[in-house]
Amino acid sequence: IEKRIREPVSLKLGVLSNSKNVRKGDSKDDNAAIGAKHEFGWYSPELNKRLPKRSFLKMPLTLAFPEALKQMKWLEKQDIKDLYNGDSGLRFYKKIAMLALRTIDVAFQTGGFGRWKPSNMAFKKNHQTLIETSQLRRSIWYKVVKK
Repeated sequence: IEKRIREPVSLKLGVLSNSKNVRKGDSKDDNAAIGAKHEFGWYSPELNKRLPKRSFLKMPLTLAFPEALKQMKWLEKQDIKDLYNGDSGLRFYKKIAMLALRTIDVAFQTGGFGRWKPSNMAFKKNHQTLIETSQLRRSIWYKVVKK
């Protein structure tokens, strides 16, 4: 079991290159481009101003994920059984990825734990920051890869 759990595994999390990255509607950007704008902030020529950074990946994973990991029930009987049967810990990494996705989702629900600068709500139907269409939120996913 120890040998299997030490096998190199890569966990990718974010707006990945897949069908979830395609944006519906008339946007010329895909979800990855829009996500990058929000994650790092950007200058909008149309509005002639710099729009604020609203980190929906790094900030929640840095701020709230470590505490969520501490509270996680790490190895359950099924995890150990899977490892013994040669699963290489992929189920275990998927469990961590799902916890990270839940942490990111809480950030969307709470406006970045109250840290995101609010959007200009005058133009929005939904008066919560970063969830007008929820396309960006739904595009965040994970991939666990054995190296």
